[in-house]
Amino acid sequence: MPDYGTMDKTGWFIQKMRSAWFSQPEIVELAASEFPSVSRKTLDGTIGQYWSDAVNPKSGTYKAIQARGLRVVESAGRRRIVGNGEISTPAGTNVSDPAPSVTPTPAIVVSNAPGRGDGAREMWNSKDREHWQRALDRYWTFVKPSNLALEKEMDQLDAGTVREMHPEEWYKFLLEKYFRWKYTAPNRYASTTKILRSYAANNELAALHVIKERLFRLDSTVHCHGGHRHR
Repeated sequence: MPDYGTMDKTGWFIQKMRSAWFSQPEIVELAASEFPSVSRKTLDGTIGQYWSDAVNPKSGTYKAIQARGLRVVESAGRRRIVGNGEISTPAGTNVSDPAPSVTPTPAIVVSNAPGRGDGAREMWNSKDREHWQRALDRYWTFVKPSNLALEKEMDQLDAGTVREMHPEEWYKFLLEKYFRWKYTAPNRYASTTKILRSYAANNELAALHVIKERLFRLDSTVHCHGGHRHR
């Protein structure tokens, strides 16, 4: 049995998702069966995060899938990772559901490498406003209920409010909102805020504030309208 603490979790996730169709609870359940010494809370946080990141173009998991020439397809709440040349429909048998009574439905492409696959090309070339709105609305189906309020707040974030934050407000915004929004897995939040906390511990909030000022000076034509999908 591989050591969960040192193994390539991204590779494990991709390998398992290549083998069968899974819902998020099912892939977490599979991880629990293979790593019984790891707490369910930890698996929900890490493996559950890989599930979300698999369709987030900014994430390392998504990029790892693309780098392998693979893509994510989804049907009826279940997903599978397949090769770009493969056609996959929901299987009649699943690792965690030996005999599901599911009516197969066509799988839709959730992620695609740039320039590959008709699904992504069709989406980007579409001028159908309703088609785009459905795709945008679908984002919210991947948000955990416990994160929904913060997601909504960040979606409506006003650039002017951030621009006017003084050093302590900026620090608190990053610590309590931005990084909690960006890194939903507790272990990832803890690791990515370690350096941030050092600014407060070393009385260097002014230096942290300078970073914000530089960000707003990068390009006066670029405005922040929330943009929760662009992590």
